[in-house]
Amino acid sequence: MKKQCVSFLIAALLAIILSSCSGQSGQASKPAPELSLVPSATAPTATATIAPSPTALPTQQPFYITTTVWSNDPIVPVLTYHQFQGGGISGATHVRLDDFKKELASLYQAGYAMVPLANWLNGDLRVPNGKRPIIFTMDDLFYRNQIRFNPNGTIDPMTGLGTSYQFSQMYPDFGFSWALFSNLGDKPYLDEKNPMLLANAIVWSMDHGALVYNHTYTHALLSQTSYDGITWELSANDKRLNQLLTLAGRTDLIAKLGNIFALPFGAWPRDSAAENSLINYKNPSGVPMQAIMNIDYIYRPQYLLPPYSPKFNRLDLPRIVATVSAVDYFTKNAAKVPTAQTCKIGPLDQTRSIDANYLADQINQAIQNGSCPQGIYATDKFIFRAQGPTVELIFTVKNQP
Repeated sequence: MKKQCVSFLIAALLAIILSSCSGQSGQASKPAPELSLVPSATAPTATATIAPSPTALPTQQPFYITTTVWSNDPIVPVLTYHQFQGGGISGATHVRLDDFKKELASLYQAGYAMVPLANWLNGDLRVPNGKRPIIFTMDDLFYRNQIRFNPNGTIDPMTGLGTSYQFSQMYPDFGFSWALFSNLGDKPYLDEKNPMLLANAIVWSMDHGALVYNHTYTHALLSQTSYDGITWELSANDKRLNQLLTLAGRTDLIAKLGNIFALPFGAWPRDSAAENSLINYKNPSGVPMQAIMNIDYIYRPQYLLPPYSPKFNRLDLPRIVATVSAVDYFTKNAAKVPTAQTCKIGPLDQTRSIDANYLADQINQAIQNGSCPQGIYATDKFIFRAQGPTVELIFTVKNQP
């Protein structure tokens, strides 16, 4: 009995030991847990902030002015045309269109370029580099052989202004600039009952650089016109011009009219009282007489002087009738008219660029360092004479018109 109990106890003890060992082995053999594919909560990510770079201030460009420089006092021919014709022989008042085309070409080949009459009279002597100035005027406007339009509104090239405009489109450096001296009371234009046609011709002219001035209302002979008659002739023409611009809805152009007068037939008033009525005339805008243009033939060749010249007489300025021989003269004698040069002055203090003394000093420096020559310097505001060691202001450009 004792042996059986001992055997039982030993067996129980062995079972306990084996059970304990078996449990350790099973725990070690359990499969490893699977990795979950669900992401764990993501920690907040700090976003890098790039500070903007400071805005660069705009670089101020150096400031220069381009001047026209004349080697000596400039002069300019002033041609006066009247009417144009398709055939026949060119004369003093009627120029054949084929001859006119040849004249434009010969003047261009001689180095001329059109400049506005008003600019020259006001002292704006700037001319493109390498060019000689020439001024074109026309009297007795408005005839339809001087200007008319095609059905599509373009200017007819078989007219004087049309031929000139067509030439300027082919040779832009020659330009298109005219002073048109009108008589608005003695000639109908196309249709006397339709003044809008004339108004449109005037507007086109002024919009394209052909400015309209006074030549009396009826092309009056002033040597046979009274004091009151002269005042009436000028004021009636100006008033009619204002009416036509108003009719066309272009009152903005009235300020561009100015008050420049051309003597019909080149005839002066008959006495001092009548002459004073002309000289003292003011247009409807209150602009006093700015200039009186005379007229002559090429057998007494004359040139328009610069306005600073002691011989410049604003109330008796020369023009030459544009005959074939007159144009031939100015072409063959082109060397008498100085050629414009350009010279850049600077860099300048832009705030002082309207100071004549400052500009004179800057021009002098440019001459001293050899970048510009001596001569007559023309800007949009001043004319200087640079001669020897000094630069002298000799004229201040007048405001337009």
